[in-house]
Amino acid sequence: MSNIELKTMNILDALKPADITDEEWDSRAHYGFRGGNMTIINLGNSYINIAGKCVMSGKHYVIHRILIAHLNMWLNEDRMIQDALSQLSADDRGFLLNGICPEARAKMEESFND
Repeated sequence: MSNIELKTMNILDALKPADITDEEWDSRAHYGFRGGNMTIINLGNSYINIAGKCVMSGKHYVIHRILIAHLNMWLNEDRMIQDALSQLSADDRGFLLNGICPEARAKMEESFND
């Protein structure tokens, strides 16, 4: 019987591109909004923007004009995101959930279909 070293790895670490620094990787929006690496920009009048770096591409992505009351329905009232934030596109809701921007998601889907 041979000695095999088993190494466990966080799924996010397995996705990290080899050509970026740990600091850059750690600044991205892992786990979406609940992961904590997104910025809230208060617009006044009960609206906010949410910005973050895409987990896969590192590109900056901004979701515009979110009603604070709707965000709170998702975060604090356990409503499904598509119900609480129905005014957002599916791409925007996806970014809030997992930190992956639409462009990177499309590339991933293409590679799965090849």
